[in-house]
Amino acid sequence: MILPFLLYLVFLLYTVFYNISPVLRIDVTFTTTVFFLLFLELCLRTGLILSNHEYEGFFRQASLGLRLTDPSGKIRLSSRAVPDLGGQMKEYRISRMRLSGGSTLIWYEDMHMLHEQQRSLAQANRALQRRRLYLKRAANRQRKQVAAETQNHLHREVEGILDSLRPYFRKFRTRILQSHGNEREQAVRDLNLLATYTKKRCVLFLKSEENGTIALDELEMAASELCEAARKLQLHVAISWQLPQATPAQTALTAFDSLTSFLAEAVHERAAMTVHVTMAAARVTFLLEGDVPWLGRWQQRWLQDHMDSRFTCKDLGFALSIACVLRQEEGER
Repeated sequence: MILPFLLYLVFLLYTVFYNISPVLRIDVTFTTTVFFLLFLELCLRTGLILSNHEYEGFFRQASLGLRLTDPSGKIRLSSRAVPDLGGQMKEYRISRMRLSGGSTLIWYEDMHMLHEQQRSLAQANRALQRRRLYLKRAANRQRKQVAAETQNHLHREVEGILDSLRPYFRKFRTRILQSHGNEREQAVRDLNLLATYTKKRCVLFLKSEENGTIALDELEMAASELCEAARKLQLHVAISWQLPQATPAQTALTAFDSLTSFLAEAVHERAAMTVHVTMAAARVTFLLEGDVPWLGRWQQRWLQDHMDSRFTCKDLGFALSIACVLRQEEGER
């Protein structure tokens, strides 16, 4: 700090002797400016004002692997992070940049962490590939297992439907073999009605397994074929539909079974009649003309397999209304 103070003292003496000695009568503005610039220079040189004259030390302490060479290739500056390559050339990427004056700046970029990360990612990728192949094989096995279980379930259900109908098929077969003429023709028609029901009942069951519902069009088609077979036995059926477009499977199948059981009983009794049927979600209503002596027997057989059902009968004067209540309706709760 001595030199700046000495300069300040000289400037003070100049201001004191300016009016005494003619020799020192130099332009005051110029002299003050010179002294001020000299003062700043002394402060920079002595370190009182920080400057970048220590850039060499900063360069040497840099964490980047930097090296500066002159035009002849001689190393002028080198940072502490410059590696001793030896056999580690693959772990570093060397970049060069030409500077003004012919010098060259060389950057030794450490790629060790990047390569390590790449190896880690490659290992994780291989593990994921193995996991994907395992899951693919497992999914295929599981899909095959589910398909087999579904097929077995459908097979058991269809076999259950067929097992309950096999005695009737045997009975009709025996009737056909032991009868002749009109009686045989009648037995064939009975068998045709049973076959139609069996086919459509299995189709409706398989449809219901898709999403738990049965489309109203499918149910109408099944009932239409059944009525067509019954028409050949002098049993005419007209059906009004009050079901939703997508009916729950259990509701649709129960309604279809109630219609079929009624038609089967009528065919068994050789009843030539016209029946008006209303198919609703909670009940199936049959509108009959005249006396029906076998009605109680049909109701008893139906209730043996469907104990939660019930019947309501009403004489309308012009016809008899029999409602097979499949489940309790909202208004009755």
